[in-house]
Amino acid sequence: MQPFIGVHKLGFEGCLPWIHNEEGSGDRYYNSSVYYPDSMSKPRTKTGVTLDPGVDLGNSSPKLCKEVIGYFASQGELSSKQIVALKNAIDLKKEDAIAWMKFYIHLFKGKFNTPDEMDYFVMENYTAAPYWKPLKEHIPSIVSIKPLAVRKAIHTALLSNSYNRGSVATINLAKEFVEKEEYQGLARAIRGIKHTIQSLRDRRDREALLIESAIIRNKFEEEFLSLNPRPFEIIREISL
Repeated sequence: MQPFIGVHKLGFEGCLPWIHNEEGSGDRYYNSSVYYPDSMSKPRTKTGVTLDPGVDLGNSSPKLCKEVIGYFASQGELSSKQIVALKNAIDLKKEDAIAWMKFYIHLFKGKFNTPDEMDYFVMENYTAAPYWKPLKEHIPSIVSIKPLAVRKAIHTALLSNSYNRGSVATINLAKEFVEKEEYQGLARAIRGIKHTIQSLRDRRDREALLIESAIIRNKFEEEFLSLNPRPFEIIREISL
């Protein structure tokens, strides 16, 4: 099992725990690091079975899914039955994912709860790079933002935005502001993204405040420990 190159080695200088906290935790809300983050009676998205830290087994690449499952197995977190069950969940979406949950969740609830430190490792070495690399490729100046505190804040805010909205939408939003070094404008643009769900408007506000605080104080603030929303609140606005 070979992990991707660590995202910090690719020029990312932000805070992964901040993003992990924004993504929500199945462990904290469902007593299981395997969960279905949508309504099981009336699903509104094409999400799949999800594995902390936010790995959608229905929509992520099968290679990535197997690598993450393999990592947790290598750390002694998964039994052979759990490994087989999770691999069977790869590519399943919506009703198929719900059927999987009903059949297999007894193997995981209260029995598979990933520590935050392992989640951070998965983000660093597996899941963050696919979101970060397009940002770096399409906005090369993102790695040379000055001062350092503002660079850390913008890296964190944009990677969080990319996790939540996708790389393309984040690039389209941020590219011109970063290239013109209009960082206050970037913060306002992030805050101005239209959402119908309050939890997502709040997340945009926190991303914007992270940048604004760094600009004003020349210090990167990482206060976040009291948050961690229920994952369902994060994804329920996504259209079918």
